[in-house]
Amino acid sequence: MLKFNAKNLEELQEEVKARSHEVAIAIVSAVCLALEKDVDHVEIGSVAEGGLSIGVKRSDYLKALDLNLGRCQEAEEYELCAKVVDWMAKLSA
Repeated sequence: MLKFNAKNLEELQEEVKARSHEVAIAIVSAVCLALEKDVDHVEIGSVAEGGLSIGVKRSDYLKALDLNLGRCQEAEEYELCAKVVDWMAKLSA
């Protein structure tokens, strides 16, 4: 699970942007694992300040995979990308 050090929304946006590949890989890995285990919600990270947690609901799994596939390709996580493409096909069917 990712830990963010941001103290407000603006800092969180900047931190996510700076760690974009790491965040994308964490999101798609967590969503793929949740799909494999048939889980309806997965936590991706937390923000220390304020105790905020960041997660994805099953209804948003396909969108999360689609939005983050490109960053995983940029990070050359090809095995993970193949898993993502397979899950996207299953979810779209």
